[in-house]
Amino acid sequence: MKKLSIVLLCAALLGALLTGCLLDFRPRERVDNMEFVRNDDGQGYTLVGVRNVAGEHTLTIPDELNGLPVTGIGAMAIMRSDDLRVIEFGANLVELHGWAINNNRFLQEFVVHEDNPAFTTHDGVLFSADMTRLVVYPNANTAVYVDGELQATVSYTVPEGVQTIAHAAFYHAIALHEVVLPSTLRVIETRAFHGAVHIEQLNLPEGLAHIGNDAFLRMRGLTQITIPSTVRYIGDFAFYQAENLTNITILAPYEQLTQGRRWLPETGPLSAVTPVWG
Repeated sequence: MKKLSIVLLCAALLGALLTGCLLDFRPRERVDNMEFVRNDDGQGYTLVGVRNVAGEHTLTIPDELNGLPVTGIGAMAIMRSDDLRVIEFGANLVELHGWAINNNRFLQEFVVHEDNPAFTTHDGVLFSADMTRLVVYPNANTAVYVDGELQATVSYTVPEGVQTIAHAAFYHAIALHEVVLPSTLRVIETRAFHGAVHIEQLNLPEGLAHIGNDAFLRMRGLTQITIPSTVRYIGDFAFYQAENLTNITILAPYEQLTQGRRWLPETGPLSAVTPVWG
């Protein structure tokens, strides 16, 4: 029975790998250091890969390819490009995968065409066009690096009117020590602050209702947090591995709060912080 289980497990893993690999066989169109695939509807293209080129600091995503619009950026398309400082969006780019842009540690700003209907920028940070959703914070925005070494962490204030911090928006934003959140915030999505290890100040505003899975995973700079009275949901592993977070006050009534699995930070192999209910 054990041998059969191992065989079935291997078969399942092989199937998953083969399914993932099918994506790699889609025809690619290459332009400079970028790779594109045709969208399923055949009416446009999606950027699926960018090769890091030493010394090239600006990535300009073209508006069109072969007479068709470039409309999206796929998963893991722009990642670990240490020379990248600026990403420019054209007017046709309207779809962005949640993992499209990540781990570009020296990225400073986004520039978006004024006619783009989906996105805009404010102080170099990428937002939805109506400024209600913070999409991606460039990891080196306003931060100072010398010879690749961070000289000092910085503070960032999210503009009033923003209602959602998007999936992985501050992922591995290691140059931040503080994020000031707006009173209008309602949703913090999955992995929004995952790995932002130097953030020490994060005051969650009243009105916040949803904290997604892994939202504050590995935020080792946090020592205290207050969960507002308006929060209805805290996702799985929300504060997991935030091992210096030892002071948690929950103002939300116990009966209204849905708590995910192991959302509290662990301070040892089997122990977790006991929150104080306000």
